[in-house]
Amino acid sequence: MEPRYGRLQAILKRLHIRSICALPLTTAHRKLGAITFGSKQVDAYSPNDIRFVSQVADYIALAFDDAFNFAALRRRLRNCRVRTTVSGCSSTSRIRLSQIWSSATSCVPSRMMSGV
Repeated sequence: MEPRYGRLQAILKRLHIRSICALPLTTAHRKLGAITFGSKQVDAYSPNDIRFVSQVADYIALAFDDAFNFAALRRRLRNCRVRTTVSGCSSTSRIRLSQIWSSATSCVPSRMMSGV
């Protein structure tokens, strides 16, 4: 282990951790962090274990990314001013969902809407 991880190494030693598997939590849009597993056994993680946990880490990263995007979208929509008139329809007229969606998404950056 690199010298810069001396503190982590001391913690692992105190906990008798002899194997670790650390995987990045990243998506196409951002780096979120890492997920780390530890075991008291030497060479505890087989290549199959690592492949499986890597797939799980990818799903975890996507879930976090989706949650961040959803929260950002909610903030943006909350900050948009909703008018009583949407695309020329008064509040007493029948407003189509597509008109509301079009009006609301015009406030949201296009990169946040990809895949929606």
